[in-house]
Amino acid sequence: MPALVLEPYPKVADSLCKIEDQGLFLKKGTRINSQGASGLTILSVVPALATRGDELFLVYGVMGGFMQPQGHIQVLLNILRGFTPQAALDAPRFCISAGSPDASVANANNAGDINSEVYFEDGIPAETVQKLKEMGHDAHQLSSYSRAMLGRGQVIQKLPTSELVWAAGSDQRGDGHALAQI
Repeated sequence: MPALVLEPYPKVADSLCKIEDQGLFLKKGTRINSQGASGLTILSVVPALATRGDELFLVYGVMGGFMQPQGHIQVLLNILRGFTPQAALDAPRFCISAGSPDASVANANNAGDINSEVYFEDGIPAETVQKLKEMGHDAHQLSSYSRAMLGRGQVIQKLPTSELVWAAGSDQRGDGHALAQI
């Protein structure tokens, strides 16, 4: 099943070049994401789908940089636990940060360490975050607009009870919505 992800902003889309389904690159320039040798893609939205046997079961995606693969797994696990698409998206998330060499840490040798920051959304008990801190983790609680680092997603699920009934959800962290086509 092909996936299509479009850049909706004309000024951005006009300056991009799509190469053999490998990604989008800037047409001109010397930046790292310019078209040419060693160029890196400017966008990395990765839609996902899941099947049960030979049947399509779920089409979904969670955008958000380093959170993207973690969000995919968290939403999928919620669906497999029986959550509705909307409940799977609304559930509190956590993100294990990638860390970076220029991270502001007391000891530069710890920057980018595998045990770098772990962020927890409101809804995950503060006691949990505190206990992880006591165990030595660099744990942080996120609320309000800082939750943006936890990504945004959408889900469309084929319900097992019918060939014609699908359910959908759109992340409360973003500005999208799920709408039925009639």
